[in-house]
Amino acid sequence: GAAVSVLVNSRQACAAVLQLEPDPLNIFRKRAQAAQTQLSAWLQTTSQSCTAKASEMLQAGNRTEAVKLYNLATKADPGNQVAADAMKKLRAHVTADCKAVYQRGGVHEELGQGDLAREAFKQILNISFPGEEYYERAVKKLKSDAP
Repeated sequence: GAAVSVLVNSRQACAAVLQLEPDPLNIFRKRAQAAQTQLSAWLQTTSQSCTAKASEMLQAGNRTEAVKLYNLATKADPGNQVAADAMKKLRAHVTADCKAVYQRGGVHEELGQGDLAREAFKQILNISFPGEEYYERAVKKLKSDAP
């Protein structure tokens, strides 16, 4: 993750040099252009690798790791439509699963079954990820229920 951020920032720095230096024969422009091309190729390769690994993680049932890898893939290459589509589909599945568990937790809460409600909300934290709607709702429920 950190390496991808460094590469993305480096590519942006190259783009800034290219914008500032209009002379196509300037050595700094030539170096920035070469570096930008190489960085873009590395990031694209990294994105494809992360997409493949994310698919493997998803098939193995590890949604959390798949989400991290799909996010990394799209960060490395925002044009990676395969990763973006897979992440969108995964997010929809996770949200649907979490909604059902959250509703069950709400029913337990209404019936005064605090332990069962907390168990359901904790389950959401295991099957979801930070930033997902029901994950954040479950965190709030668990915090408000804390002694």
